[in-house]
Amino acid sequence: MSYSGPELDRVRSAIVRLAEDDPKKVAHLVERASQDYRDILYWLELKEEADREQRLLSGMTMNERLFYLQPVPEWDEAMAKHDRMVLAKILRRCAIDADSIPTYIEKLLAAKT
Repeated sequence: MSYSGPELDRVRSAIVRLAEDDPKKVAHLVERASQDYRDILYWLELKEEADREQRLLSGMTMNERLFYLQPVPEWDEAMAKHDRMVLAKILRRCAIDADSIPTYIEKLLAAKT
């Protein structure tokens, strides 16, 4: 199975980068590229943008991440209500490791009281 449509080199390169060495993903992406190769190029653009933001966030403190992403009013309201679900959602957007989120929330809420 191989892609042979428009922008051959660019699309094949995008498929390799998106598939991350997963043969099932390669097959799916080749099939989608055959339907509309622009999807593959768009998905790669989204992935690269998310990767850039992840690198940017990883160098920031939590307060800097909150300021950069602008969820501050939502954060303040969730902290006041002790709304763990909203806090977890915001922390995921802030690129906090999923396994660390519950502990982080408990520490934040304990410090608040």
